[in-house]
Amino acid sequence: MKTRKFAALSVMLALILCFTGCENNTPAPTQPPSLPCQHRDADDNHKCDYCGTFHIDETDLNQPTGTGECTHTSLRREIENEKDSCTEQCSYDEVYYCTACGEETKRETVYANPRGHTSNTGYCLRCGELDAGVTIDPNRAYTRYENYIFFGEYPQALKNENVTVTSTQDARGYYLGSDGNYYAKVTASLNGNYTFHSGDAIENGQIYYFKVAPLRWRILTESNGKALLVCDSIITSKVFQSKSYQRGDYYYLNADNSTLSNDYLSSEIRLWLNQQLYNTVFTSLQQQLIQAVDGDNLLLLSGDEVCNSAYGFASSHTTYDAARRPDVSDFCRALGQKESWWLRTAFGTHGEKSLYVYEGKIGERKVTYEAGVVPALWIKL
Repeated sequence: MKTRKFAALSVMLALILCFTGCENNTPAPTQPPSLPCQHRDADDNHKCDYCGTFHIDETDLNQPTGTGECTHTSLRREIENEKDSCTEQCSYDEVYYCTACGEETKRETVYANPRGHTSNTGYCLRCGELDAGVTIDPNRAYTRYENYIFFGEYPQALKNENVTVTSTQDARGYYLGSDGNYYAKVTASLNGNYTFHSGDAIENGQIYYFKVAPLRWRILTESNGKALLVCDSIITSKVFQSKSYQRGDYYYLNADNSTLSNDYLSSEIRLWLNQQLYNTVFTSLQQQLIQAVDGDNLLLLSGDEVCNSAYGFASSHTTYDAARRPDVSDFCRALGQKESWWLRTAFGTHGEKSLYVYEGKIGERKVTYEAGVVPALWIKL
């Protein structure tokens, strides 16, 4: 009995000593060195009760570190100062920042070999440079290369990092670059994830510059010294018609119900093609070679034309066809366009939709939808 009483008294004494020690701020027991420290905080200064070091909990990553020194336990990797080139050495800075205090903890420059040109029958998709076998004579209206014709010019490839853009502008609004070429300034407008031909992500709201370069056109047919050409890339993004008024089951261009919204002859995209684009892309010499069709210098292909096997297309509108998947320029990608493009043919009789091409197949879209533009034209050879 005495032994039990003595044991009980010993336990009570130990508890009293423990509580007394806690009240006097006696340090907590040291965590065994063989175990990783779990960093327990007693206050807000982020100092561990066990090991005495300062640390940041996952819940505190975005909080100030208080009076303690930040040990940068959680880092964020960033890529900065990218220099991308098809022909010169590429490089970028790999930088690490502390997610708690924002301090840069490490920076290393990484070098890589030139990417090399991504050839697409005459020019590089990445930088827009022409192949060695293609020479553009500025004194000639066009240059023919195999089954393609280089004719007119428009913004396409993303500016090389080594080029500096000046404030000097030409009549078209393009900026002169340090390499002697002109560049279009664009603020990226995206609704989703997009990348350039280089594979680099496009940042929404970021300002980019795109090189104004010769457009490449594919010859669909030629006879009697004339040829029907279609641009070999989606050059920009436009709505077919910005306004569409519903009246019952029908959709009209105007309030008097006289014209359906999908009427190509009255469409905004037709007006843009034959005024703004026509006068921006071609010189006066080149315009003399363009053969107007029904008053149009530029036009969109029809649903029948993109199913014409004589033009190199699949005859079925539901069949996947790589020939109906033109390249999407970097300039167009920054505008939020992937690979859909308008045709001039109306869909149905209610005026709501027109035909368009998406992923090599033909479908229909509301005219107020923003799809890509692939212009076509007849030219005198």
